[in-house]
Amino acid sequence: MPFTPIETQEDFDAAVQSRLDQREKEIRGEYADYEDLKTQVAGFAGTEQQYKDQIANLEKEKAQSAATVIRYKKAGEYRIPMGMADRLKGETEEEIDADAKMMAKLIGRRGGTQPLRDNEPPVEKNEKRAALRGMLAKMKED
Repeated sequence: MPFTPIETQEDFDAAVQSRLDQREKEIRGEYADYEDLKTQVAGFAGTEQQYKDQIANLEKEKAQSAATVIRYKKAGEYRIPMGMADRLKGETEEEIDADAKMMAKLIGRRGGTQPLRDNEPPVEKNEKRAALRGMLAKMKED
């Protein structure tokens, strides 16, 4: 193929345009799936946000559960009725501890709770009287 010099602007533009068309075809071939990838990325961004929201909710639940455990622990420690353990305020153990101390002072719990009835049988020196008391106790149970 002999060399022919380009003498006009139109010839030059035609030669360059064919090269540009060839290069554009190559590039379009490489990036043909660009729109699909763009759609996938948008979908992943939505999924990522859902996971971030789920993680935030789980961390919040974890913190609430930990605080609840601490509340019940401090209620037992300061002999506060378990029904009132949810009333203890605070997020950290120190805050809950301070509130439990204050509530224990308000309730006035000093020691353990007394039993509701005497579970020990009465000690009788007279066997006949002890037998009568036992019989009476059984009658009351029925």
